[in-house]
Amino acid sequence: METRLLSATEADLMRQTIRAVQAGQMAEGVSFKAKFFALLIDPVNGDPKVFVEPNVLHSFPYAKGSGTDHLRQRILASQFLEDLKPQMKPISASRMAIGVGVFPGTKEDAEIILTGMINFGFLLKTTALPERYSFEQFANVIEAHYDAAEPRTHAVVATLRKVHGHMASL
Repeated sequence: METRLLSATEADLMRQTIRAVQAGQMAEGVSFKAKFFALLIDPVNGDPKVFVEPNVLHSFPYAKGSGTDHLRQRILASQFLEDLKPQMKPISASRMAIGVGVFPGTKEDAEIILTGMINFGFLLKTTALPERYSFEQFANVIEAHYDAAEPRTHAVVATLRKVHGHMASL
């Protein structure tokens, strides 16, 4: 397997392809297979590849002229995609910054989590070096400092736990 980082333009094109496959606009199962954060590209006459958000491309080169090796690499690429799990600690926080990686969820989930990051993210900004947190850990920190019965706080905590549970089940 060979791995390389894609440019921002190449990564955007891959993300658009993931969305098109998920929307049924491209024939999934023929040469593309998508997970919410990854894409298997399996050309008939080329190396199988797996794109993983945000910008990583894994290639599975095969010995040219060998149908058996091509099939083996196609199987390895497909298994690699199936074995991928979302990062269980998608939040990165330090004193200077906070961010969140890719996670499965709806647009509404993303908006609520963004609201939580804006309103409660400072609770995680305790160290100079970046630390990683799961959505469950973030929900626990919020509950330790704020009243979870307050509707907006409850919505953020409930969404964090729902998305964390969904990630754990993948």
